Amino acid sequence: MNLLTDKIIDKSFIQNLIPQKTPFVMVDKLLFFSNEKVVSGFTIPQDHLFTSDNFFTAPGLIEHMAQTVALHTGYQYFLLKKPDQLPHENLLPIFRHTSQWVLLFHFAHQL
Repeated sequence: MNLLTDKIIDKSFIQNLIPQKTPFVMVDKLLFFSNEKVVSGFTIPQDHLFTSDNFFTAPGLIEHMAQTVALHTGYQYFLLKKPDQLPHENLLPIFRHTSQWVLLFHFAHQL
């Protein structure tokens, strides 16, 4: 069940939930959120560093997936009203052992 009442499209809000900063941000929308699932979006600028011939490259897709997991974690902390404790460093250990990481790896492996 989606816990969002509306999609979150406020880019500055999203950027406060993840550790990455411009030009390395690869999520700018939170479209679906539950404890088990997250769907994010990203409008890719034409001159983005991870584009080639107007297509997102494989490293860009993988980073987008990783940032989606980071966004899930950041939004969970926001809902817990702990924004000052957002895990902005060393996120990999937080989601390495979760099902999201397995899905991330599985999806990246299929590319």
